[in-house]
Amino acid sequence: MSLRFGREYPRYTVEEYFTWNENTKRELIEGYVYMMSPSPSRAHQRILGKMYTVFENYLADINHPAKTAVLSGTPEKCEPYIAPFDVELSEDTVVQPDMFVICDDNVNNITDKQGFVGIPDMVIEILSPYNRKHDLHIKYKLYEECGVKEYWIVDPIKRNVSVFILVDGKYENSGVYSDSDTVEVNIINGLIVDMSYVFRDI
Repeated sequence: MSLRFGREYPRYTVEEYFTWNENTKRELIEGYVYMMSPSPSRAHQRILGKMYTVFENYLADINHPAKTAVLSGTPEKCEPYIAPFDVELSEDTVVQPDMFVICDDNVNNITDKQGFVGIPDMVIEILSPYNRKHDLHIKYKLYEECGVKEYWIVDPIKRNVSVFILVDGKYENSGVYSDSDTVEVNIINGLIVDMSYVFRDI
């Protein structure tokens, strides 16, 4: 991704963002345009698909009324979504996380026309040669300041995932997990991701 900031670049609003050609992949962060890589790699897509499968299968089960009453501390309802799907964080910021999870009242903020309006409970981004700085620094700070409770950064090359938990408004690194580890999702009681499955055949 290419960073667009400084006085030589114009700033835009969310309203303007939604008038642009949908065939061009871009994000709007604090009014500045960030162009996105148009073609994710095979590894990126396989990791994303497996992550979504793990979350969707588990959440489809816990969202059953008979089970939500048993899992103390688990939100009553959570839903995972994958890119391309707009997430409107503010009047001048729209991003497209690789994957995000919303729970409880946030579920009501999904719109068919413009995606999700609000702050996701959890975001997962998968690194590529084009977006490392963007996801490791720019989006990290953005999600921290917006109040995303849990942020996972998946590195297909190093075959690991870094997990950050929001504590008193700041991210704390709860660990870097390899392709032989299991990772517990902080915001959803009982959901454990087997990274050997996620990175298998990558």
